[in-house]
Amino acid sequence: MDPVDLLRELGGAARRSALLRVVTRPELERAVAAGLVVRDGRGVYVLPDVDAGVRAAVALGGVLGLTSAALRHGWAVACLPELPHVVVGRGRRLPGDAKARANIHVAELSRTDVCDGITTPEVTLCTVCGSCPTPKRWRSRTPRCARVSAGQHWGGSRTPSAVGAPRR
Repeated sequence: MDPVDLLRELGGAARRSALLRVVTRPELERAVAAGLVVRDGRGVYVLPDVDAGVRAAVALGGVLGLTSAALRHGWAVACLPELPHVVVGRGRRLPGDAKARANIHVAELSRTDVCDGITTPEVTLCTVCGSCPTPKRWRSRTPRCARVSAGQHWGGSRTPSAVGAPRR
């Protein structure tokens, strides 16, 4: 498989170790030399046209979440985030510039909570609804996951299962 096709399949960005499971080192180096693939930091390779959110998520070892994931799902959002929202696992060591690159959220996500480097639609809905205040008159029509954590910021010890995200 070609490194460019593999990166497209992986959402436009991937760690070197993931790429080298499928393509050879010389193939990857040729793609970089030709400008088809860009080395975006230590061990991170991206397609030239990939957006900043995907770059930040891969570089920080996380996935896109909250409004950044909603945008990738094609949903309308009330406010565009200034920085992408990236969800990382608890205990993840982050570089010093992490907060300048992204809004960092900490949560333990299972494999079923993530698809192609972003949170699934179900998890995204619950986290977005749970991270914004919900007026009282709407609470009865709001999904259970949003009512449980209405007005609270998603992160810390709150995992998607704790706010009612459906599991597969």
